[in-house]
Amino acid sequence: MNADRDSDDPADLPFIRRTLIVIGLVAGAFLVWELLYVLVLLFGSVLVATIIRAVAHPFKTHLRLPDGLAVATSVILIVVAVGGTLWLISSQISAQTEHLADALPRSVAMVDNWLGGLGLDHPLQT
Repeated sequence: MNADRDSDDPADLPFIRRTLIVIGLVAGAFLVWELLYVLVLLFGSVLVATIIRAVAHPFKTHLRLPDGLAVATSVILIVVAVGGTLWLISSQISAQTEHLADALPRSVAMVDNWLGGLGLDHPLQT
């Protein structure tokens, strides 16, 4: 009985190997699907770190700052640049938001009147 089992093993090895490969591929695909948000977060963090390092490189080479100080300087510079840009455009965004808040009810009323003229009984009125 042992001899029959030994004779079947060499023929079954390719099937077992292929089955384990398929199971591994399915498990890997499932793992990637479940960890998709983590992978996106990881990609974003690598991207931000690359940008910070790219900004820190001139500080390190031309000003001969230590690595940590160059990175800290680049982070501060990036935060100041983004904050300053937001501060400069905040008044424009505020004005456009107020204009939109004034114009939107009139536009909805115009569309409602147009749809009412087509025979629909004021579908946008609440």
